Amino acid sequence: MNERDVRLLFDADHWLDAKVIHDADDGGWKVLLLPKNPNNPPHVLSSKRGTPRVFKTSDTAISWCKDLGFLNITLHFDGIYDEQAAMANSEKTVLLVEDNDDDVELTLRAFEKSDLKSKVEVTKDGKQALDYLFAKGDYSARNVTDVPNLILLDINLPKLSGLDVLKEIRSHETTQFVPVVLLTTSDEYQDVVTGYQLGSNSYIKKPVSFQVFADVINDLGQYWLQINTPPPQ
Repeated sequence: MNERDVRLLFDADHWLDAKVIHDADDGGWKVLLLPKNPNNPPHVLSSKRGTPRVFKTSDTAISWCKDLGFLNITLHFDGIYDEQAAMANSEKTVLLVEDNDDDVELTLRAFEKSDLKSKVEVTKDGKQALDYLFAKGDYSARNVTDVPNLILLDINLPKLSGLDVLKEIRSHETTQFVPVVLLTTSDEYQDVVTGYQLGSNSYIKKPVSFQVFADVINDLGQYWLQINTPPPQ
């Protein structure tokens, strides 16, 4: 169940109350709906997918219910959810691979303007990006298992192209599932095709306007750092 489904569910005016319950026995979750008509039995919706990501920030889910007039909302989650919630609320790391100083500054400003809890690491060429990811060279003291939550990767880079970097990222077990967005000035057909063939999650041409650029960065961050369910570590 996604955010849209939850909103549609809770917008139904014939429900008196709702309880969201995590079922430890089957690893799923249930929404118990109490109808306004006392002659109607409660209705249960369930999911076998495990704790839903939509409730990873339960304050948001609770605010939806309260805004729509629900009272006595009960949330039950196990220790696994607590760990997931802590991860969801922790600071996320974004690796920006960009050699243009102006674009670096624009990207950093865009993240600063957003409400995202994120730390942006910057590397200026393809080799430096791989050194960072695989804890080599100047980054040899870094924990190689501490992978970024999102990589924003330019294509035209010194020493090693962004497409070559992408190929290396997808060929290593520790980084093969990390979301990679190709953020570049190139809209050449072959670059787009090759980018997706090598496993990029998205291909975006950099906007010229700072405000549009800031909006794009905010949307990317919101989706990949908050809405998207990341692969298991």
